[in-house]
Amino acid sequence: NGRPAEEHIGRSLSEVVPDLADVLEPVYRRVIETGVPCVQEESTEWLPQRLGHDRHWLSSYYPVYTETGEIQGLGAVIMEITERKRAEEELEARAQAARALQFVGDGVFVVDAEGIVRLWNPAAAAITGRSAELALDKQGREQVPITGAGERVARWVTLPVMVGDHELWLSISAVSFGEGTVFAVRDVTEERGLERLKSDFVSTVSHELRTPLAAIYGAAVTLRRPDMPLDSISRDELLGVISSEAERLARIVNDILWTSRIESGGLQVTIERCDPVELAVDIVQAQRLHLPENVTLDLVSGNGLSELAADPDKVRQVLANLVD
Repeated sequence: NGRPAEEHIGRSLSEVVPDLADVLEPVYRRVIETGVPCVQEESTEWLPQRLGHDRHWLSSYYPVYTETGEIQGLGAVIMEITERKRAEEELEARAQAARALQFVGDGVFVVDAEGIVRLWNPAAAAITGRSAELALDKQGREQVPITGAGERVARWVTLPVMVGDHELWLSISAVSFGEGTVFAVRDVTEERGLERLKSDFVSTVSHELRTPLAAIYGAAVTLRRPDMPLDSISRDELLGVISSEAERLARIVNDILWTSRIESGGLQVTIERCDPVELAVDIVQAQRLHLPENVTLDLVSGNGLSELAADPDKVRQVLANLVD
């Protein structure tokens, strides 16, 4: 308590250490009353006491005997272990964080100030294909090249990264601290591929819609021109163009609707017995009506094909798309 020992001799325990008196006095009475030498049991207790600030003490109590073997009093050894306690709590917190990282879906790894990998969780191993045994204590930029520029990825950024001999699209975030940098990595390669497919799909649909729309528009404008008289044959031909291209537009829109239903899980399927040859014949005959002059379409089927358990309407749609 910061005062010399002479000031405490001859004074009561509650006067000397008022903060510890409530703990020490019951121990003192127990030893005096029972006569059990606590020293044999190494009676040790944790005493987290608040003495101005968080301070932790490790105390050991033992009886003091006279020459005749009578209990004379209680001896105590009190050692402050605040720093050790804090270090243990910090180690435990780090251990818990490390255990939690084993189950995080994102790849997490830590590189020190020299760029050496000090932590590499299982998700990081799964994403990069490099186990912790291969990555730890190695240069981080050898595992994931972006780790050499951690200060430039403080927020989530998506970049193509060569990992080994293949390219991955990784969403990466980095946070620097005094001892190094913590990286979080997500593999978005599949999502990136889906985005590209959607972009290609929109581009393809736009192209497919533009062609029949142009034909319909051109035929309609021609029909409305007062300076170009048309005979009945030419008029029928233009109307036929409008009709066939409108049907083509309807098929494209229908395909888009089917795609949307499949992605949203709203596609309804009715399974029944159906003849595969009969389905194929229907599709081929329908497609022959729209064949270019330089294309022929024939159906070759095996003998004795068994019936299918399928939705015939959906099968026709798939076959029509493939043949088209």
